[in-house]
Amino acid sequence: MRTGRGIIRAEKHQGPRGKRGSQKGVAQMAWEDRNGGWYYYRKRRQGKKVISEYMGAGLMGQIAQVFDAEERQEAEYKRTELRGQRARAQAIDSRAAEIEKYTRAFTRACLLLAGYRPHKGQWRKSRNG
Repeated sequence: MRTGRGIIRAEKHQGPRGKRGSQKGVAQMAWEDRNGGWYYYRKRRQGKKVISEYMGAGLMGQIAQVFDAEERQEAEYKRTELRGQRARAQAIDSRAAEIEKYTRAFTRACLLLAGYRPHKGQWRKSRNG
């Protein structure tokens, strides 16, 4: 549907953005039909209250929508990178824990063979050895 201002609109109840979605914890942006005009709003939480910020109508609203889409895309990229970093760190940590386990076992064997015994978290030389 084309309006008098040359802005292409989608169906009446969906606004120019198309089908609306919902994600928990994510700021939602939407075109709202108020008094016969379409206006772009950004929703954000402030405590328990949802604040609706007016971003613009017409071309200004479309520009704000593009910037919001870029910000969402950048945030998703950062989340993906962070997940990858966490996975790599977890793999390194598990490998380090495995190496530590073998090192402790080897150290214990060496100390026992050298005539030491464990006593309250300390290694002491055996009297007989």
